[in-house]
Amino acid sequence: DLSTLLAAADPTGFIELWDLTSYSRLCRIQAFNKSLNTITFVHNDVVIVASGVAEEFLIRKFKVHKSQYLKCTAEFDIEEEINYVYLMKNNKSVIALSANEIIFMKYKSFMISGEITHDDLTSIHIADDHQSLLGLDVNGLLRIWSLNKFKLLKEFQLPLQEFPEGIHHIKLLSKRKYLIYGDVHKLRIWDLGNNQLVKEINSPRRKGKQDQILCFAYDQDDEQLIIGGSQKLRIVGMLDGKTVQSIQRKPL
Repeated sequence: DLSTLLAAADPTGFIELWDLTSYSRLCRIQAFNKSLNTITFVHNDVVIVASGVAEEFLIRKFKVHKSQYLKCTAEFDIEEEINYVYLMKNNKSVIALSANEIIFMKYKSFMISGEITHDDLTSIHIADDHQSLLGLDVNGLLRIWSLNKFKLLKEFQLPLQEFPEGIHHIKLLSKRKYLIYGDVHKLRIWDLGNNQLVKEINSPRRKGKQDQILCFAYDQDDEQLIIGGSQKLRIVGMLDGKTVQSIQRKPL
């Protein structure tokens, strides 16, 4: 079942494909021979788009075959390093962030369809409904644009002073109007409609070691966060912050 697949990557250039039903690794390929910055995975097309460095800066598209291996089907040579890339589900386009531009690419042809210059964005993120684009600048100002006409919808100042190592995680839950942001130490859930804090979830510490928050996903049916930690995979109630289940990470 392709819907149970998880795509993961590491900075050295490898992409892994995992089966979530058995928690087993299906394949591992070297997508870039120098480094890999970011990947995005769309289950309905079973496609991975990744940015990294081979002999030059590249964006590559990989198809996941039914026999559960990855094959590079397209690539685009770019002039500067791409730090974030997203594959849109609705209009089948690719959005990427470089140091100076937000780049829009056609999904099938992998050709650039539009470019918007910026001065200070450090990261971009896509809302869960794929209707909005979020951009965070160096001063902690988060801007939210409509992707339909690229109209600025809202600005929100994040408290950078409370995250001295930087804000690494940002996710907008459009239906609830919840903004989730944080770093490896804590996640903060903010209600944009009421402009108030819903919950702060801290990474646990056990035997002197902190289980750092490396990534997270949202389960809208059960209102839970699935947090990938440095030691454990945890399922946490979004509203009460209580751990529902935890699974110890095993070495590869």
